[in-house]
Amino acid sequence: MAWGSATYLTLTVYQNLPDRISLVVLTLSLLINNSFSGLKGNKTLTMKKVYLSLLTVILLGSCSNNDSETTEENKNQSQQFVGKWHRYKTVILNGKTDTPLSSYDHAKCEIEAIHEFTTNSKYLLTNYVLNSSTQQCQQIGSIETYPYSYTTTTNILDIDGERYYIKHVDSKELILQDYDYYDQNGDGTKEKRLNYYKK
Repeated sequence: MAWGSATYLTLTVYQNLPDRISLVVLTLSLLINNSFSGLKGNKTLTMKKVYLSLLTVILLGSCSNNDSETTEENKNQSQQFVGKWHRYKTVILNGKTDTPLSSYDHAKCEIEAIHEFTTNSKYLLTNYVLNSSTQQCQQIGSIETYPYSYTTTTNILDIDGERYYIKHVDSKELILQDYDYYDQNGDGTKEKRLNYYKK
């Protein structure tokens, strides 16, 4: 492989690595490039092979570490969304720019509804409606039970076939994005619907 090809490979992978790893790879390539300037023949070829071997090790290590960090973060998310939640707001974002197209707060009794994720992969939904006589929210029907699953590698939450991305979760707030939404403004790109929940 010519040095020009090796340089191209370095720059290509550099653009697709996390910032801290990119800096290491770029620095290494520059140092080895300078060391090649005084070598000829077989020595140059040997150094090229050494460089490519080192680069391969770094890339494999960085990808593995990055995947492990992402998986661990998603595992933490799966533990955090377990519990009872109340949906209080929905926001529609432009699919191209992520700027809000619309936003609305849910009605009192819609917020009262309980969305519970249990530790044994059950999603429990308790709905409430407004009692016109008392003007209070009261439970309607029985508690609905559905299976759910969470895939850490894709960060997808599946509730009985309906899929969502977990955009954010902490001890107080959960934000779910619809896996697939429609093109609301007709610009050729599907919008993003975010549902906000609080405990």
